[in-house]
Amino acid sequence: MIDIHSHILPGVDDGATSLEEAIEMVMMSQESGVRKLVLTPHSNQSQRFKNYYPDIKEKFDAFVKIVHSLHIDIELVLGMEIFGSENICDHIKEGKLIGLNQTNYFLIEFPFHVTSTYITQCVKQVRKLDIVPIIAHPERYDCVINNPGCVIDWMRSECKLQVNKGSLLGSFGNRIRKAAHVLLENRWIDYVASDAHGIEYRTPSLEAIKDYLEMYYGIDYAEALLYKNASLIFQ
Repeated sequence: MIDIHSHILPGVDDGATSLEEAIEMVMMSQESGVRKLVLTPHSNQSQRFKNYYPDIKEKFDAFVKIVHSLHIDIELVLGMEIFGSENICDHIKEGKLIGLNQTNYFLIEFPFHVTSTYITQCVKQVRKLDIVPIIAHPERYDCVINNPGCVIDWMRSECKLQVNKGSLLGSFGNRIRKAAHVLLENRWIDYVASDAHGIEYRTPSLEAIKDYLEMYYGIDYAEALLYKNASLIFQ
């Protein structure tokens, strides 16, 4: 499997708090069947986690060297979970923000209470830069919970959508779980990822969600959500 959304790079955001925890998360991911793991620290949050490039790349490179020294059989690549601010396009042009493995696929999150119109306007501006926005966990946004069909406007702008495994398993409550299932039932989702933050809660293990998706949505769609669609990004 390929996990395109995780907060494992230690000490840079609200994910792994230590090197030891980060290494344990990588091992947990690998043991669950993940072969490519994208580290996507929160970025572009002016009041919390800026994590701009190339500073975050230096921290990533140092972490990768340590993981390689432990001979863990998993490929680590760098990305960002980018906060969809009004100045996002300026920061992209300045080279402060990057896509997954420096491709033109950018993982972007928004405030949970933002309107669907704001997201539409933001992604349209990003698309003008020849970037494909991957909207992180849309099922957690109020506008989607109240009206799941609003994602169609984003899809018309050639956005991709990523659902969190925890949303499907009920970690964030029934309303979010229901919204996630509506999105999947309509085949509007392109990726399911861990959005891992720790080793006990919101873990990087994808084994349970793989079984869940295969049981309720079929092997073919599960494979697309956990491997095939993500592999196209890196090709």
